[in-house]
Amino acid sequence: RAIAYRVHRGYPHEEVAISAGVQRMVESHASGVAFTMDTESGFDDVVFITATYGLGELLVQGAINPDEFYVYKPNLAS
Repeated sequence: RAIAYRVHRGYPHEEVAISAGVQRMVESHASGVAFTMDTESGFDDVVFITATYGLGELLVQGAINPDEFYVYKPNLAS
């Protein structure tokens, strides 16, 4: 994916620096992904959250059906 991105954007491969980050794995009882809008309709007054028990790897891969939550942003201000 990174190579295709560079080709599409016209970045010379030999001028791109590469890095790697290493972090300690934490124990996870639940994990999820939050989007700042509804990903299907584009409605931007909600935060759309998908969540599952344990690590979120299967969630990110699309291998499971997660719990889904919509939070109406104006309610967060009150």
